[in-house]
Amino acid sequence: MKNVMTWIIGITLTLGMIALSVLGQVSGARDIGEKGDIEQTKVSMMISDSNIVTGNTVKNYIKQDEIDVTVDDETSPDADKIVDGALYSMEKTYDANGILTEVKFEQIDLSRSDS
Repeated sequence: MKNVMTWIIGITLTLGMIALSVLGQVSGARDIGEKGDIEQTKVSMMISDSNIVTGNTVKNYIKQDEIDVTVDDETSPDADKIVDGALYSMEKTYDANGILTEVKFEQIDLSRSDS
């Protein structure tokens, strides 16, 4: 009878440890899936509207001295505060000669209210 109880306890512990490791893997896969969903949303938004750009583009415009850049109503923004992967809506202004003089960026809110 002792051997049977030992076997049952051993099998139960083994199955419990396997289940624990599988649950950890499932949680990690869910996190990866959520991140992939957000990135897919970003790409879809950028494809559907050519005026939506990433933070990298904003930083590139900030570096150009001959263009006035406004980010979220802040003139002369600090490039270090711009997040590379964030999305921004871009509005360009040209002078009478067709030269780009000003670019305005407004950050797009990617937070989810259904989460």
